[in-house]
Amino acid sequence: MMSAALAEDFRALSLRLFRTQDIDTALNDVVHLARQSVPFCAWAGITQVAGHDDSRFVTIAATDPLVSEADDLQYELRQGPCVDAARHDGVFLAGDLRTSHDWPIFGARVTARTPIRSLLSLTIHPAPVRAALNLYSTETHVFAPEAVDVVTLFAAHAQVLLMLTRQTDKAINLDRALATSRVIGNAVGILMYAHRITADEAFDRLRLASSALNRKLRDIADEVTETGQLP
Repeated sequence: MMSAALAEDFRALSLRLFRTQDIDTALNDVVHLARQSVPFCAWAGITQVAGHDDSRFVTIAATDPLVSEADDLQYELRQGPCVDAARHDGVFLAGDLRTSHDWPIFGARVTARTPIRSLLSLTIHPAPVRAALNLYSTETHVFAPEAVDVVTLFAAHAQVLLMLTRQTDKAINLDRALATSRVIGNAVGILMYAHRITADEAFDRLRLASSALNRKLRDIADEVTETGQLP
């Protein structure tokens, strides 16, 4: 069960995500709170697939430069929990990187170069871009099943931010998208419920209506919220 303190942290994080004008800052808020909330977690970061053919990866948020150092090693070797979680849907855990059978080369090198001993990576899913939320520890075998439940909630926040980033690039100005995200989110939820469609499909319907009627996306979302239907 989520503690009252953690629930309050999530509430505060949600408010910051809606109010921020900077996606990078919001993503860093997510990883910093994840690090603080999961026992034995020393660092946290987010890996994103940067190429359409899974050929490139980038660390888009990190609590410490050590995260980027460990991630860059995985990207170079093309192996490790972060890479696998960004490529495939699932939870990838290295309880002791010194004896890892799944990622032996990465495990040997990262433990030789850094104090990292265990790593938990979780796919940010379903995300419009493939990504993973990653937690690092100096201890071995410390990420309990309960940690996965908590990390899943943080991954959901990251998913929303990545969705906003992609849809912003496709359709609308970033500042406008963030400033009106609450209204748009309400409209997306209404359309999802009414038509049994995904969030992406609901957002596309709003965007297409905005384009076809030559009206602002915020105005279309307002009307959907008031009437329950697309104009």
